[in-house]
Amino acid sequence: MASITSNPQILINNDSSTNKAPTTNERQLRRINHPPNLRIVPPLNFCPVENQLYRSGQPSIINQSFLNQLNLKTIIWLSSEEPTDEFLEYCNDLSINIEYLGMINEFNSEPATATTTDKQSQSQSQSQSEEQKSQSQSQSQENQHHQFEQSDNNLLQDPSHLISSTIAKINNNNPWDSLNENTIKHALDLIVDKTNYPILICCGMGRHRTGTVIGCLRRLQHWNLNSVSEEYRRFTGSRGGRILVELLIESFNIDLVNINWELAPDWLK
Repeated sequence: MASITSNPQILINNDSSTNKAPTTNERQLRRINHPPNLRIVPPLNFCPVENQLYRSGQPSIINQSFLNQLNLKTIIWLSSEEPTDEFLEYCNDLSINIEYLGMINEFNSEPATATTTDKQSQSQSQSQSEEQKSQSQSQSQENQHHQFEQSDNNLLQDPSHLISSTIAKINNNNPWDSLNENTIKHALDLIVDKTNYPILICCGMGRHRTGTVIGCLRRLQHWNLNSVSEEYRRFTGSRGGRILVELLIESFNIDLVNINWELAPDWLK
C-alpha cells in the first residue's frame, strides 16, 4: 500500500487521464445546449387538419417565425377579440386575408337598452312586482308538471325536436355569441374553395369555436359522429367538451354549404 502511494509517477498518470481534451462528439453535444438564434413558436393548440388547412388558438406576433413556414393566404378569425396591431401589420405585409367571422355585428345585435324612471314609478313597480311574484309562483307550480309531460311526449315523437329547440335557445339566449349556423356556413364556404388556401382557422384558445367548425367539416366529409366528437374533445383539455357544441355539430345542415367541385380541395372529392 505504501509502495503505490509513494510512487509519484502513478499519481501523475492518474491526473493526466482525468484531464483529457474533449472529443469532437463531446463538443457537438455541448453546442446543442445553446439556444438557437431563431425561435419557432407555434400558436396554442396548433394542428394540421388537412393538406394546407390548419387550426390553432389565436395567433400573435410571437408566432411570426412559425407562420412564415405555412405561407398562409387566408385566416378565418373566429375569436371575439380583434387581432393586435402588430399582427395586423404582419398580415398586411404578407397579403394575408383575414375573414372576421367571430366579431359581433352591432347592427344585427340587440343589446339591452337602459331606461330612466323617477322614484315614484320605481316604487309602484316594486309593489306590483311583489304581487306578480306571488301569482307567478303559484302558476309556475301548476304549469311545471304539464310542461314536463309535454316535453317527454315531444321527445318520444320526434327526438330531433329536442336538438333543434336546444340550438334555438342557444342562439336566442346568447346574442353576444356570433357562432351560429350562418357563421359555420360562411366558414365552410371558404374552406371548400381551394383558391383560399393555405388556410388557418383560429379562435381564442383553439378549442370550442374552432372545434365546432372543424366538426361540421368532418360531417361534410361523412365522418362517423363518434370520430367527430373524439377529435373535438381532444382539444378541449381537462375540462372536457361542451355538450351544446356537440349538439350544434350534430344538428348542422351540411346541405347549406355551397361546393363548387371544380374549386374544391382534392381531399374533399
